Amino acid sequence: MKAFRFRLAQALRWRDQSVLVEEARLAAAAARVAAVKAAQKDREQRCAAAARELVEADPGVAIRSYDGFLKASGRQARILAQEEKAASAEYGEAMTRLVEASRKARLLEKLCESDLRTWQSGSDRELADFVAEAFLMRQSALRRSESRRSGDALNITVVDGTIRRQTGA
Repeated sequence: MKAFRFRLAQALRWRDQSVLVEEARLAAAAARVAAVKAAQKDREQRCAAAARELVEADPGVAIRSYDGFLKASGRQARILAQEEKAASAEYGEAMTRLVEASRKARLLEKLCESDLRTWQSGSDRELADFVAEAFLMRQSALRRSESRRSGDALNITVVDGTIRRQTGA
């Protein structure tokens, strides 16, 4: 009997590595989305702090500086919104690539399992044929020794793994 060897084992290893790479890319994309959201939250907190300081500051100077701060903050908000959109799109693409890589790897794993089942059934058939042949050889030897003693002839054949006895005249 030959040992089981999956002919696409190297391809399966490559696919598994591809899944790991895509998982790392997905994690990086998720980290980028989280960083952008943290930056947005920080900007919102700075805006709230600036509004609180406005109440405590000199009204004329505070209003002019707060107006400039709001314009800069608005630009930063738009930039962060664009970055969040790009990061979310990158995350979606990374997720799609991960799903595709996983699908391809699972397809090869199923092919390997199918090949293994085919090999096992062939191995089982080969083993059953060997056992049947060994049994028949033992029975034949016993029958020959009995027929020498008694003079009777007995024919035994194997058809599709089934032992059939035929008595001859």
